[in-house]
Amino acid sequence: MTVLAPPITPEPLRPRRGASLVAHLGWEGILVLLAIAGFAYLVVQEGIDVIGRNVWLNFAATGLLASALAVSVRLRSVNLAVAAQAMLAGIIYAKLVQEDWPDLAAGAAAVVAVLILGLILGAITGLTGAPGWAVSLGGLGIAEAVSYGLSGAQGLIVPGMGRAEVWVVAIWAAVFVLGSIIGAVVFLATGLPRDSATFGSRVLRAIGSFALSSLIAGLAGVMFISYVGFASFAGDGGRLLSAAAVVLLGGISAATGRGGVLGTVLATLVVVFGNTALALEGVESWVSYYLVASIAILIGVVVGAVLDRIGRPSAPPAPVASPAPPPPLSPWMA
Repeated sequence: MTVLAPPITPEPLRPRRGASLVAHLGWEGILVLLAIAGFAYLVVQEGIDVIGRNVWLNFAATGLLASALAVSVRLRSVNLAVAAQAMLAGIIYAKLVQEDWPDLAAGAAAVVAVLILGLILGAITGLTGAPGWAVSLGGLGIAEAVSYGLSGAQGLIVPGMGRAEVWVVAIWAAVFVLGSIIGAVVFLATGLPRDSATFGSRVLRAIGSFALSSLIAGLAGVMFISYVGFASFAGDGGRLLSAAAVVLLGGISAATGRGGVLGTVLATLVVVFGNTALALEGVESWVSYYLVASIAILIGVVVGAVLDRIGRPSAPPAPVASPAPPPPLSPWMA
């Protein structure tokens, strides 16, 4: 008589959380050194006054836009329309202020408008199962078309706006820093992102990704326009490239969406200090805002892949199958 051994149930893969955390901390340490080097270069070349209001405005605006993109990358429904949505929110805000809306109401309405667009894009992504980046390209076109229709070629002047106080810029910068850190901790604590096992969870993840990214992008657009006091239609390619460079240089993986805690904040400092230094040196914008950002994106993709490989789950050792017990002896052989 043949006795079959019970089937062996494979153990789940064991993620190397410790190795992944150490790897991200190591990369964030490198970003700290790069940020310090950029800060020191600006101070030595131009004096401490160069680190003023405009630098921290760029830090807050770039960081908020990068945070919008980072949320969608982490949730693996990438929203490439964030820069266009920020532009649209700023133009809606300027248009409403021109119509004598209170500043707060105009800003809220602008953010809600781009949030509604994000919800629609998220629903389409979740229901169809299409990649988020593909759906977001349609949203990008819609946002740019409406922006041009509202602002025209001349742009919009925001009455009573422009040159906000330093403390206002500092508040926006603090909102970005705290929001980025808290969000990163939540992702790490909950183990997100996870593969959506059911249709409902896939739809909810896509809607959540586009809703959060659109909300943050809208805030970024309103903040920036309320500071500069002028809104105009302009190609969003440069801002999108800068945001993508921050996200990927910060250690968030383009493949898995996993990242560290301080990477986005530190990478924003590196990019802003770098762009400021290049501008002060008279480098043309096509180099500082397009070429350098594109190279940074490619470097970030490689960094994310290396960090993913270090933290990749390790397979448990293969279990040793116990031999089947021998068949009982026949009574004729006893």
